Parts: sequence; C-alpha cells; structure tokens
Amino acid sequence: MPESTATDLVIILITGTENPKRLPSAFFLAATAAAAEQSVIMYFTGPATELLKKGVAEALYPLPGGKSVADFMKLAEDNGVRI
Repeated sequence: MPESTATDLVIILITGTENPKRLPSAFFLAATAAAAEQSVIMYFTGPATELLKKGVAEALYPLPGGKSVADFMKLAEDNGVRI
C-alpha cells in the first residue's frame, strides 16, 4: 500500500462564474498555505466545477483589467496546491 501524506488544509470551492470577485481569495489562501510548506488540496463542487472547463477560468476576470481566475489557479498550483 502506498504511503499517503496527510493534508494540512482542504479548501472546498463552491463559487463559480456567478461571482468571480469571490474566487481569488480561495486560490490566494491555498497558495499562501502551500508556500508555507503546508499540504493543500482544493476541491471544486457545484457551480465551481465550471471553472475546470477549458477556457472558462481563462476568460473570467474578477476585476476589469486584472488577472484572470486562471492566473490565480496557476499561482496556487505553482506553489504546490493540488487541484
């Protein structure tokens, strides 16, 4: 049986495209915890699953002229968050 690593933080994202201003904080929190060497995993459920469809997160901007949701997702992944 493979050895598993305990997860320090689980984030369950339920907000999707209906409220993009709420999305960056979840990814930022996950990225910050992972950068602090915590084991972090994010689960997407309900409306949040739309963000996993190709092109959706890339086209969604919480603030006009700002970064896309995909950029925040990449930040989390680059810091070791399992999505």
